[in-house]
Amino acid sequence: MHKRGGEVSDVEGSNFFGSTTMDKVFIKIGYNTSIQLVGKVLSILLSIVTIGFLTRYLGASGYGNFTLVFAYISFFAVIADFGLQLTMVRELAGKNENAEKFYGTYFWLKIILILLSTLLAFIFLLFFPYSSMLKTAILIGGVAVGISGITGFGSAIFQSNIRLDFITLVDVITKVVTVSLIILFIALKFSFYSIVSTVLLGNLVGLVVTVILLKKSISFNFNFDKSLAKRIFLLSLPIGFTTFFSLAYFKLDTIILSVLKNAGEVGIYSLAYKTLENVIVVWGFYMASVFPLLSKFQAGNENDKLNKLFRHSFFISLILSLLIMSISYVFAPFIINVFGGNGFSQSVTALRILVFAIPFLFINNLLYYRFLVKRNMLPIIIILILGLILNFILNIIYVPQYGYLASSFITVLTEFFLFSLLVLAILMQNHRRSKSA
Repeated sequence: MHKRGGEVSDVEGSNFFGSTTMDKVFIKIGYNTSIQLVGKVLSILLSIVTIGFLTRYLGASGYGNFTLVFAYISFFAVIADFGLQLTMVRELAGKNENAEKFYGTYFWLKIILILLSTLLAFIFLLFFPYSSMLKTAILIGGVAVGISGITGFGSAIFQSNIRLDFITLVDVITKVVTVSLIILFIALKFSFYSIVSTVLLGNLVGLVVTVILLKKSISFNFNFDKSLAKRIFLLSLPIGFTTFFSLAYFKLDTIILSVLKNAGEVGIYSLAYKTLENVIVVWGFYMASVFPLLSKFQAGNENDKLNKLFRHSFFISLILSLLIMSISYVFAPFIINVFGGNGFSQSVTALRILVFAIPFLFINNLLYYRFLVKRNMLPIIIILILGLILNFILNIIYVPQYGYLASSFITVLTEFFLFSLLVLAILMQNHRRSKSA
């Protein structure tokens, strides 16, 4: 970290964490959220271009296969992180004296888990009833996601120092390269494999940029501390399990659609779901700014600041989610037409169903972080397992008959189910706490 006048720079986060008013807290959150929002606006514009080219070049079935490649890999990519990034942000947000030791150990843990996750993805692929073309594309996608996992090492360090502008920069550069290659390869009428490989090439560029920014920002060595690695891994396990179960039910419907229906239905549903992901991403940026602060307040037993930040964030999530839901529902035909063209008109219905999950997605995410900062992950794990089971059973029953419409309704129902269980868990904890007091 750079120092000025004997103190750590406020921009880099440490002085900001020392003693500050809540006004400065929200100014800092606002700055980082705004920086990410600007970056995401650029990313969304690039996504519109990308999806527009892909859907029109590949068609519903081809686009379905493209999204299936990365939906499949996502199941195993969770293992490549398994809670390490959030754990590192939480640990580094409150203390910096052993930062270099953390960095080196974290790096090697990431490499080991990335290799393991990629190997497992390739082994399980042998048992899926996919064509050889699709399996080859998944192999390419697996390498691309593995490279992205290494880039995640830098993201954790940037986030812990509240340098989310660096994360945004890497993301934008990666997207620009990927989109440029997609447009070029489509113009040259390259194969499906080449289109998938654009993600790999874009991620490689993002990794190079991350390395450059890290060299300018931190002191780093490649030392591996076994005892520290064990400690970090054990701390990450609860977060890793929650991340896996959470992502599993997000991607499960796509996998089930691909097996029980066809690539065309996957394409229709995936376009609607991709649109949903783009419109709710602003909340992810907000929480990325808030999480290090929540961790610091929890570590310092600053309960008043912690509770106040949670209350403000809850009202922000409620108002923002309802606004986004309403706008997305009204403009769904226009949004889908821009993204996919006339060949994806059925995605409008799917999107109009999915937008009703937005308030639950926002609030559930905030409640998840409430348990995370308090290191109380067992209720989250149980709740997500129950949600995954419900999602799987309903998809197996209704997807064969109703296809992507069933997947859309089940996504909303699952989010409401998770919301109900999260609220119940908090009420039960508060009741036990009041009785013990």
